[in-house]
Amino acid sequence: MSHIGLTMGPVHVLTVPGRRTGKPRSAPVSPLTVSGGRYLVSALPDSDWARNVRAAGHAQLSRGRRREPVTLTEVTDSTLKEQVMRAYPREVLI
Repeated sequence: MSHIGLTMGPVHVLTVPGRRTGKPRSAPVSPLTVSGGRYLVSALPDSDWARNVRAAGHAQLSRGRRREPVTLTEVTDSTLKEQVMRAYPREVLI
């Protein structure tokens, strides 16, 4: 439904260049906000979209007809990782 401009829940579409082909690849994601920062959580750290983001460093986040260029970096701070992971079920899954 997102492709026709309708939004459903917290789901956005992340479009990132493929790490080998450079062609746009899209995946559904659910961003969350923690301490003023926006984060994406990959259930599988080696998922294709996560690997593509690591290679490209940038992507486009879409919801309905709104598109936004984003720069993504992997969180390395263990305290921040813990805060994000604790917030994920409350913010996204409910």
